[in-house]
Amino acid sequence: MEPFTADLRSKKPNNYFLGKDGAKRKADGPALVFAASLSDVQQALLSIIHSEPRTRIIEAEENAANWHFIQKTKLVGFIDDIKLRFEPSAEGAEPTTALSIFSASRVGYSDLGVNEKRVTALIAKLTDSLGAEKLVS
Repeated sequence: MEPFTADLRSKKPNNYFLGKDGAKRKADGPALVFAASLSDVQQALLSIIHSEPRTRIIEAEENAANWHFIQKTKLVGFIDDIKLRFEPSAEGAEPTTALSIFSASRVGYSDLGVNEKRVTALIAKLTDSLGAEKLVS
């Protein structure tokens, strides 16, 4: 399995990544941590993804560490990939789930900020769904 770090990123300004810095690339910000179980975070995200226009789930199995979905851009219909990595707390610990997010355009040099806006909107909807107090970092 490829490491889910900022090294996933191309040098083009057509992606946005929240997660771990890589050996070659920096993340745009850290992974988010929610004071919620993996199941609660995934259920909330699944509801959000299903409500998004022009979106198709590629991989999203319950309790899986990695999800992948695509979303077509509004005007031209270009396909953007959105990948999620879930890291739940250890058994017996207070339930938390770390979430890394990678959103990237498949084509073009620049995305004009679309991927950052998409990730920011996704986080806002997830925080609203789970409750703002659930966002630890």
